[in-house]
Amino acid sequence: MATGTEGERKEDLMQALTLVNAFKGSRLSNNIAQLEYSTEGRKPAELARLLETKNINGNLLHAAVAVKRAAAQIDEVVHAVGTLLCMTEILDDDEVIEGVSLAAGNTGRSFDLETSKRVAEFTFIEWKGGSESIRKQKILKDFYVLAESLTPKSRYLYVVGDEHGPRVFLSRSPCKGMLRKFAALQTEFVQKYGPTITVREYYQKKKQLVQVVDLHRVAYTTAKMLV
Repeated sequence: MATGTEGERKEDLMQALTLVNAFKGSRLSNNIAQLEYSTEGRKPAELARLLETKNINGNLLHAAVAVKRAAAQIDEVVHAVGTLLCMTEILDDDEVIEGVSLAAGNTGRSFDLETSKRVAEFTFIEWKGGSESIRKQKILKDFYVLAESLTPKSRYLYVVGDEHGPRVFLSRSPCKGMLRKFAALQTEFVQKYGPTITVREYYQKKKQLVQVVDLHRVAYTTAKMLV
């Protein structure tokens, strides 16, 4: 049962979320654009009156900071919980878990999941339809780690959706550039394959080794919670 202090913190966070959501409205980009337009030509006193009418004040800024701090490790939460729930759906009845890496990012383990039958990486990405450069880099990195492994086990790259993730492997961008956030892997890749091989070319070389699987196909109950 939550202590009084914990209860107060939860209440404060809920109030902060209410203030932030009120500022965001139905579409934050529209609200920001309207504010940009509304401030043009105003003097400081006029700006102060505008902010007062819009409830833009220190309380709102404090609320935004509180929400940001509370969500600072949300990716780790999604990765840990998502991986655990997916495992209950994708593993065979006789499959034994040998190791897991539940934290997002580099944890020192070779894979997100290793069992008696498979090695796997999970990418719980919310594709937004833009350039998605960071997300594409993560997909290629995971694919590379799996493809280059010397394991005799089956290799799986689990993604959410069957459109955006697989589309990464159609890219004609050099792998060297796509791996720039992962310096050690980038150096290793260039030593093996040179600096000019594209994502598409590398995928064609290695696609038989790694199964890229939409979680909606094999872990539907978990995957539907991610959209």
